[in-house]
Amino acid sequence: MNAFAIAPAGSSHAALSRPLPSRWLASSILFGGLLGGPLFGGLLAAIGGAVDVPVFVGLGILVGILSFTGVTVFAWFTIFRSSRLLDEAKLAVDRGDLERADANARWCLTWAFRGDVRFRALYMLALGTERAGNFEGAIALFRLAEAAVPAMAAPKAKAYVHAWTLAHTAFCHAVVGRRPDALADLGSCHGELARMVGPNGLADAFFDDSGWGLGDVSMNETIMKVEQKRPPRVGAALAGAMLAYRDGARESLLQLIIGEQASPFFPPERALLTAMALRCDPQLPWQQDPQLNAWVAGILDR
Repeated sequence: MNAFAIAPAGSSHAALSRPLPSRWLASSILFGGLLGGPLFGGLLAAIGGAVDVPVFVGLGILVGILSFTGVTVFAWFTIFRSSRLLDEAKLAVDRGDLERADANARWCLTWAFRGDVRFRALYMLALGTERAGNFEGAIALFRLAEAAVPAMAAPKAKAYVHAWTLAHTAFCHAVVGRRPDALADLGSCHGELARMVGPNGLADAFFDDSGWGLGDVSMNETIMKVEQKRPPRVGAALAGAMLAYRDGARESLLQLIIGEQASPFFPPERALLTAMALRCDPQLPWQQDPQLNAWVAGILDR
């Protein structure tokens, strides 16, 4: 069975069937433990000292230490667990197990405070919704993910993820026939691609922690995991091909697809491009993956 099984186009997806988890619980636990617990412990110790009750003093100190330490450990736990869950979510999307991807991403949105983790979780929800064929919902989720990109991320890392979210929204707009919006997002995507060219600036040198060997702790490494570090130009090419197909520009579409044959498209993306090319020229020596025919037809026949 193809590892990239796809849900039928137009199917519902749980990411939009109930409200997304807010950040309040993670914020309450983090700041309550780091500030509230030590403050309460200090107050208890101060009262114990004032009334000369050593037990209260010791208890207050213990409460403060345990609160601060416990929340710190929990925060690190959420970072590493979220990384594992989101890796699994990406594999689940590829398998077509969108419920599993949804559950994993929601756990991260509920318990993780860090913005890079939340961005990646929202991106996974958007990706699953797009793969399920709910393109209007995917656009909304990609917009939420784009807004969640951490402000302190390195400029080129931000350009990378902005380019990818814009490539996806341009593609989704093109699928549903919203050409002006697709062109606008694709133009913005190319603007972000231009920002990725050239040497790193001072801000990149200061904020880019991806080369520090931090692994899952690295903010920039985390946000750039969303597409397995594929170049965003691949997403822009797919969106451009979808626009050309909708416009009926057969010659430019075939030139684009043939020119991108060596690009690292995922199997569903390549299947979609192959189907568009074969509809333009049935004599091309390419074959369509039969397991993806229904998903591809659900997009092209809209």
